[in-house]
Amino acid sequence: MKVVLCRHAYRDKEYLFKTDFDLDEGDICKAETINGEKTVFCASDSFEVTDRVAEALMKFFGGKELRPILGKYYFLDFETMKKCNELITEVNEIERR
Repeated sequence: MKVVLCRHAYRDKEYLFKTDFDLDEGDICKAETINGEKTVFCASDSFEVTDRVAEALMKFFGGKELRPILGKYYFLDFETMKKCNELITEVNEIERR
């Protein structure tokens, strides 16, 4: 099982989440929490652990169940976004023909 330590923007406490993807310390992600979907900041790289170790870590960090990381945010500058939009428009025009 792959897990990652994350913290909310407004708290210093770290929480353990499960993930299917490689994440790096400092990544900004969306996670399922007891309060709904929230933005979290990775406080560690993701790492593999056994189910037993994951359970022990979860208890250490105060969790009741491992909740998933739902996605990772990426920065897209406006110039790249403009090029992507132009390409999408071009593809849509080709499909209409």
